[in-house]
Amino acid sequence: MSPAIWKMNSQNKFDHENMIRGAIARNFELLEYTYDGHIGIDMLKEMITTSWSGIRQSNDYIRARHRGAEFLFSNLDLFKSESDEFYTTSTSKSVFEGQWLVLNLDRDNLPRMAIDEYHPLDKFPRLPSVKHPTNNKIFNKKFWILADDPQMVPAIATPVFIDHIMSIDQATLGASNGKKLFFIQGRRMHIILYTKRFFFEENKFSQVLARIEADVNCIKYILDVMLFNGGLFDPR
Repeated sequence: MSPAIWKMNSQNKFDHENMIRGAIARNFELLEYTYDGHIGIDMLKEMITTSWSGIRQSNDYIRARHRGAEFLFSNLDLFKSESDEFYTTSTSKSVFEGQWLVLNLDRDNLPRMAIDEYHPLDKFPRLPSVKHPTNNKIFNKKFWILADDPQMVPAIATPVFIDHIMSIDQATLGASNGKKLFFIQGRRMHIILYTKRFFFEENKFSQVLARIEADVNCIKYILDVMLFNGGLFDPR
């Protein structure tokens, strides 16, 4: 779990919130920001069914626009309750810790498709089950493409798009390190970063502004990769 890393008094929290809000507003059209909020449960359930029990911790709910497309963001720590065989004790196990984005697509309803580096599909049972390899052998070793409609795959997973997906960690200077999952369904794309940390947090308060800027740039780069895909959006 990602704690409030420095001693979080009311003044530090106020300063931290304002730094995050300012960085978001400099890079996006900010519509809403809540320091202690999160993406709605109903929207999360588009991706996850019975494999989790609830939200253990969350913060930094963002609703904003980038290049005309609206998106949501929050840091999330999801847990699953597990009982012993006699149901006398219950433990809480983290099943996901990282970042969750939901991007509204400027298209009619699209069939389900996922670009998945995560692989344990029991945690995301709503994903399609049919794999579609690409011509990029390096990409195929790291990612699965899962789709209900095979004709959708080449329209979206173009060679340029695949190269951009593979470049995310390097382009964001490691801010996005961790498994990734991009899931398209209907008019939305879920972008899930299993970084095992919360964005915008740092060990020392004096270093937190640089961390915020790096993490905001990471979000921006990932959104740009999606927004310039002609299979999802008209190029802007």
